Amino acid sequence: MKKALTGISALAALALGATAAQAQNVTFESKLGSPTLVGGIGPDNVGGGAYWTSTSIINTEGSGKSTSSSICVGMAQPSGAIFDRHVTCTSKSDNGELGIIMGCMKGAEGSGEMTCNGRVAGKTGAVKGRQGLITQHFKFNMDGSGGTATGTGQWTK
Repeated sequence: MKKALTGISALAALALGATAAQAQNVTFESKLGSPTLVGGIGPDNVGGGAYWTSTSIINTEGSGKSTSSSICVGMAQPSGAIFDRHVTCTSKSDNGELGIIMGCMKGAEGSGEMTCNGRVAGKTGAVKGRQGLITQHFKFNMDGSGGTATGTGQWTK
């Protein structure tokens, strides 16, 4: 259970496949791989981190579906911090590579759910130089075997 909650998921995605001439809004669904825990101190896994992979199907308004693969790293934050976890990801698709950074809040205790908001920056290919926003909702399998995520994104530049 702790494994699933600490190993936040992956995003994925905004392999926001949009170019400057395409629509700005995207939605996505992601399948999350099992997280691998790293570090952590004490019974509450303070400072615990995890990394995982994900595969996403991205639906870009006006241009259809594409896929992306991501690798993410997440880390629990101390009690009382503005976010429960921070996550950073690299996502790759035919449109290029994205960097993603998010702050996340966990759902009800034992639910395996988490909601994240963050920033996306295009690093290579058609998305190079683009910037955007992302919101995701994660549902982790309580046995630590992965899970799913859904979300939306919008290019702002």
